[in-house]
Amino acid sequence: MSADLSFRRELRELQRAHPLFQRVHPFWRDCFRGRLEIADVQRWAVDVYPVVRDFARLYVQVAAKCESERMLTFLAETIFEETGSGVEAESHPTLFRGFLHALGVKGVSISAVSATVAGREFFDFAWKLAREGSFLEGLALVGLAIERPLPQFFQMIAQAFKRHHDLDEQAVRFFAVHTVADVKHSQVASRIVGELAQTPAQQERVRQILTRVWDLQRRQLDELHASVGVERAA
Repeated sequence: MSADLSFRRELRELQRAHPLFQRVHPFWRDCFRGRLEIADVQRWAVDVYPVVRDFARLYVQVAAKCESERMLTFLAETIFEETGSGVEAESHPTLFRGFLHALGVKGVSISAVSATVAGREFFDFAWKLAREGSFLEGLALVGLAIERPLPQFFQMIAQAFKRHHDLDEQAVRFFAVHTVADVKHSQVASRIVGELAQTPAQQERVRQILTRVWDLQRRQLDELHASVGVERAA
């Protein structure tokens, strides 16, 4: 087995072993069982929106540091698809705003920043790394830490949103698109990261980035789930 393939498999195992993925988080367990009210889903959607809104821009920051014409060709396709493949209405932030509107969240209610502490830390971490980190670090962030876990998970929550909150296919189109697109995007990122992370120090840095992102995402869900309990008790 080649060294880069071995490292890529190791990163898969790292994801499976992280607490965020070892078991269903209580917030999502409540979602799948129909125990979340529409206000709870709204709160989650608004909290994650800043990263969704800026994700393509994060990718652009990362791609700008790519010195390989071959690698940049693959990343350019990812950015093109994230921004709607030339169709403004199909851009991923636009689709997510459609989801927000279907939930009843009006434009004035869409905050520019996350309400949770962990959500704001995640946003700040992502932008700082995309701007100041190396190409390898940035691609590990956007392509592996953020995108790779999404396809199967998004399919599950889209079904839950339709079942328990009467959303139609168009309302959850953002999630349907990502069940396909992010598989390809993350495969491209995985190949490039595996090719570039040759030294022990580089590989350890990739592990640190993935773990940091997943820790923050788990804390964000912890905060959102705690707010559900507060709302119920009020």
